[in-house]
Amino acid sequence: MPKATKFIIVIQAKGGVGKTTVTHALASAISDNRSTVAVVDQDTQESSLQWAGAAEHHGRPLPYPVYRPEEFIKLKERPAYVIIDAPGNNLGALKALVPQADVILMPTLPGPLEADSLARTIAVMQGDDVAFKDGAEVGVICVKWRRAGTGNDTAVCLDTQARIEEMGLPILAKLYDKSDYQKRFGRVMPFHLYHPLKDVLDTLGVRA
Repeated sequence: MPKATKFIIVIQAKGGVGKTTVTHALASAISDNRSTVAVVDQDTQESSLQWAGAAEHHGRPLPYPVYRPEEFIKLKERPAYVIIDAPGNNLGALKALVPQADVILMPTLPGPLEADSLARTIAVMQGDDVAFKDGAEVGVICVKWRRAGTGNDTAVCLDTQARIEEMGLPILAKLYDKSDYQKRFGRVMPFHLYHPLKDVLDTLGVRA
């Protein structure tokens, strides 16, 4: 009997935190493991669809499909994994997506306002009108982080990390240089960039 599709939701109440970057790094990691994966772009900005379009333009299409929601629901056969690039600044969509998720990943930048945004996301998810799927995993992906001793921003990262820990959330990975990821827009992520998220997938037991 085939295994049920696992849904990974990349979500945050705030836009511009690296959701699309994390989405495609995850998809690259899963695809490289020879598992079937698809991305569903639910963001009104359609950043994931633009990523796929740029890859086609460069003559190097992505090794996984990217769908609009209305296209995905028409599929007769679904992949083993589906990554949903969720809309930012849309709490209604957040409430609707959470019950579908086997894994919920929340990208977060360093800074007090970013921590506040993460806290709002958690508050919505913990509302009485939101029900989690049994066994759902939740964690934070730190984006644009600084290694200890590499600049004045290190203290901001440490303060944000402390806020995340106070919320009781596990930090599953840290992506240290967002610019390296942004340069890969419209391209397949190389191993050294998606490797931190590959470890996340192993930790969460996403891959069989």
